[in-house]
Amino acid sequence: MAIDPEEKAADFEPDADFEVSDIQVEELLFRVRNVEGLLHNILEELKKQAK
Repeated sequence: MAIDPEEKAADFEPDADFEVSDIQVEELLFRVRNVEGLLHNILEELKKQAK
């Protein structure tokens, strides 16, 4: 049975003492942007190979 991400997110309740620092957020955003760039490059390469 597949897990529905929307349903999983709706069930998420962070702990009251759960905190994330600005540095952690910036690091995560940096990593997400790197992955986004890599995926873009892979997609472009696949488009070239498909021609």
